[in-house]
Amino acid sequence: MDYPLPYHRSRHHRSHRGARYRRNAAIGIILGITAIVCGIALVLDRRGLLLPRPTAFFSGIIVFFVGYCTVIAGCWSWVKAKALNDAILIIGLAPIFLLFIPFVRLLLFIAPQLIVVGMIMMPLILISIIAVLPSQR
Repeated sequence: MDYPLPYHRSRHHRSHRGARYRRNAAIGIILGITAIVCGIALVLDRRGLLLPRPTAFFSGIIVFFVGYCTVIAGCWSWVKAKALNDAILIIGLAPIFLLFIPFVRLLLFIAPQLIVVGMIMMPLILISIIAVLPSQR
């Protein structure tokens, strides 16, 4: 009689799990960067070529944040494939944490483009750092 295997001794080998994580990472990062670029294009569309201006601006912000979250999810899969600590993903969330520091928050209200630049650069920095780190498997 076949008994089900416990979760930690499942039928999938470690290499299959690693390949699944790498596939999910590649898909998440590629789709996320594409969404970030599309969101930036929608926000910067001054003439309203793609959509009417207020709709394009709001849609661009939503598409940008969806792309940002997708890149973070893809990087999480890549970190899992390399068997690294999940705490590395805090690098990608650093621009959001800046809003919780009182005096920095005032600076961001004076120059809001700083958080935009940070949110564009942080996923790229996170991808670069994870690419450089060696695999622990």
